[in-house]
Amino acid sequence: MTQSTLTEIEIKSLIKNAAQKHQSGQLQEAKLLYKEIFQNFPGSTDLPASCIHLYPLILTDYGRLLQKLGQSDQAIQFYQQAIELDPELIQAQINLGTIFQTQERLVEAAQAYQNILGLNPHLAEVHNGLGIIYKKQKQDQQAIEHYQKAIEISPNFVEAYNNLGIVLKNQGRISEALAAYQQALRIKPDFDMAKFGLCMTQLPIIYQDTEEILWRRSCYQNHLQKLADEYDQSSLDQQSRGANIVGTMQPFYLAYQGLNDRELQHIYGSLICQLMAVRYPNWSQPIPLLKPDQYQKIRVGFVSSCFYHHSVWKIPIKGWIENIDREQFELFGYHTNSKQDQETVEAAQAFVQFTQGTFSVDQWAEKIHNDQLHVLIFPEIGMEPLPVQIACLKLAPIQMVFGGHPETTGLPTIDYHLTSDLMEPKNGQDHYTETLVRLPNLGVCYTPLKTQPRNIKKKDIGMPENQVMFWCCQSLFKYLPQHDDIFPQIAQRLDKGRFVFIRHDSEVVNQIFYTRLELAFQKYNLSHEKYCIFLPRLKARMFAGVTALADVFLDNIGWSGNNTIMESTLYNNVPIVTWPGTLMRSRHAKAILDVMGIVETIASSKADYIEIAIRLGEDSAYRRSISEKVNHSKHKLYNDLTPVRALEDFLNQVVRQPKSLPDWQHSEARVRLNKPQLNESEFNQWKFND
Repeated sequence: MTQSTLTEIEIKSLIKNAAQKHQSGQLQEAKLLYKEIFQNFPGSTDLPASCIHLYPLILTDYGRLLQKLGQSDQAIQFYQQAIELDPELIQAQINLGTIFQTQERLVEAAQAYQNILGLNPHLAEVHNGLGIIYKKQKQDQQAIEHYQKAIEISPNFVEAYNNLGIVLKNQGRISEALAAYQQALRIKPDFDMAKFGLCMTQLPIIYQDTEEILWRRSCYQNHLQKLADEYDQSSLDQQSRGANIVGTMQPFYLAYQGLNDRELQHIYGSLICQLMAVRYPNWSQPIPLLKPDQYQKIRVGFVSSCFYHHSVWKIPIKGWIENIDREQFELFGYHTNSKQDQETVEAAQAFVQFTQGTFSVDQWAEKIHNDQLHVLIFPEIGMEPLPVQIACLKLAPIQMVFGGHPETTGLPTIDYHLTSDLMEPKNGQDHYTETLVRLPNLGVCYTPLKTQPRNIKKKDIGMPENQVMFWCCQSLFKYLPQHDDIFPQIAQRLDKGRFVFIRHDSEVVNQIFYTRLELAFQKYNLSHEKYCIFLPRLKARMFAGVTALADVFLDNIGWSGNNTIMESTLYNNVPIVTWPGTLMRSRHAKAILDVMGIVETIASSKADYIEIAIRLGEDSAYRRSISEKVNHSKHKLYNDLTPVRALEDFLNQVVRQPKSLPDWQHSEARVRLNKPQLNESEFNQWKFND
């Protein structure tokens, strides 16, 4: 290239003009000016000596411009060039770390931030960024230390207080988390994230006793109503900003109190739909249903963050989408999560269109709306942010949810809640804001996934072979304190019984549960340490291996196992003891046992539950007989197309012949519910004769 004839003054003027265009938002004009600079001076040594020091700054500014234009990968190259020329250029390091963090390249982001702190350890923003990275890496203590350092450097750093509250809540340190949120609100009273955080932190991970459940529930209700009232009276701008928080903080732990949450969820659902409607008015209007003619297929979309090896994929989604009649339906998949595995590949092949990517709410809404769906189904709402945000909008004439997180959503945008007829109590509708649709049997078509168990012995988990292993493998927060007494009551009469639990990630949660067990066993003059074994979190093969050792599966009272039973317990023919409650989420095991025809291990009371467990533990012959029944009957649970056919019938009814649900309940789909025991040919014959 011919050496540039620009003077030093002209060079600095060109740099200044590019920066001004950049700062004023004229990004394309700025980009052209930066390109002119690089054409004249492709390297720093091409500049006059007095301007060489500006070259790393030019590279950094151009990287920022590319970042704003969404060209992050190119921006990285320019930041790295700038850092190579000037390793002490902090702004380039910060920008580089920010991109890595956004791209979930957490190790590289952490390294960039550590490099910055090596140059200047007193940058609060960098400590806060490191805290975010460590939180994502589940290194909570390191995250806390960096948030606290950020606050020490900048005492009014409201975001750091909020982030500290989040990680303290995840650790179960509720009082400290509440204090962090309260301090954030003292600094910035209208800080939406802290408002939601303060409200949701009223729901701890685990409870010390039954009195705490009622107290915390009351606190949550008061804070939730206050939050709803505040937003209802706030400006549209404030409500629009509040929409940024929707889905990021959810009442996930409310469902683990063992109570009917319909009214509380109605308040919550109405609030977040209101915020989203203000922020996204174009995507919040009712969509008229244009009935397809007899030759058109019904277009059905599925929005989920779980199109990978996840219980939501394995239980409802996989069996539905693989077996729905393609002559009648076109299926569209929307994967809102970046996770991928072989199950993602299989999922993508099952849809006419499958979309996965990192998109904004607006982009997702436009994509889904443009696909002109008749029905949009959410297999789960309440676990990840994006499905919640999308579900608050109206992107199809008819919108439905399935209980991947078995709880009513409270969202006025959701019309129907798909569920299992066998799992729901008679008054199930009382627990939902959506109209309940009871699909027959388990409501799903489940194909067992084979996991090769690791070959281990009881001694490998600290048990002699002659002891009876009661497998209690649910997350500790699913165990309600009012039922802790079942363990010592069983142990009192079965000294060789041992209860095997899985520890939680939070030591605070573990300690609360240990203390509860200690008190429960003391009431029967027993030591919980003798009878209770705690294992670390287990990977799939190890979990299957431990399950294979189990003599009895004690289904948790109040929150029944579903995926655990279907995937592991049945595979090993382990007898199941369950006591169904009044809510669907406490009745999974009952439904499973009903289908298999094994009703003798379904308890009618807590006392009955204890008696069944003791008999199975004491009587090895009886235990073997139940195990054999499981082995001979579990095939009835698998590959059941009846729920799929009923779902097809319902979709046809609400799309092609829109009527109220009571009318639908007399349709063929309802017939299937009344005759779930019939196979396809028997059903057709019964229908014809009827």
